[in-house]
Amino acid sequence: MIDETKPVQQYLSDEQILPVLKRSRELFAERRRKYGEIRSDEVVAALERIDESDDYAKIIWRVQQENSHDEKYFDTDYLARGITNLKLFYSLEMIDGKNLHSLSKTLDVFWHAHQNFSFEYMGFCNRVFGPNQYLHHTPTDKRDRAIQEAIQRKSSLPEQSTRDAYAVGTDFHPASRVWSRGAQWGCASDPGDHQASYPRTFSS
Repeated sequence: MIDETKPVQQYLSDEQILPVLKRSRELFAERRRKYGEIRSDEVVAALERIDESDDYAKIIWRVQQENSHDEKYFDTDYLARGITNLKLFYSLEMIDGKNLHSLSKTLDVFWHAHQNFSFEYMGFCNRVFGPNQYLHHTPTDKRDRAIQEAIQRKSSLPEQSTRDAYAVGTDFHPASRVWSRGAQWGCASDPGDHQASYPRTFSS
């Protein structure tokens, strides 16, 4: 079946995506410098694999095609920051793997796009987190406030520290919280809608 959807702008070509990827690498390098020196060779190697993944071009065109009537997904700066924040989300999972992390609905669009390429996403998780360390996606059940509040109390670092280390544009994160470090289901003030987990943390 031929898709007759008319996007608000022309989809980016492969050549037009390249500068977006370059800008994302620059932003990612800036945030790594701000975060400080990481002494673990394993983590450093994982961050390199996160940054150098070949998956991001596909994520960009998938995000555009899934949101073809939304102007911001045709803004190259917005796309670069979205990809960078996705990299930083993965980095947070690597650096702080003992806790679970939720992410905003805005950033979730990019994570969903990556998961759409299931073979590539599984390969990415194996390379970054280790064999059989698939980073699962679990939607938030916001009906259970008690669980949300209990998880919120497990936050491992202050919100401001997380924001300073990881935020690349506040539009990718809830106003009150960046990646709810340790907050699996978010909280009442957090519109983050999803959590991440992988086998070394718990089975989802």
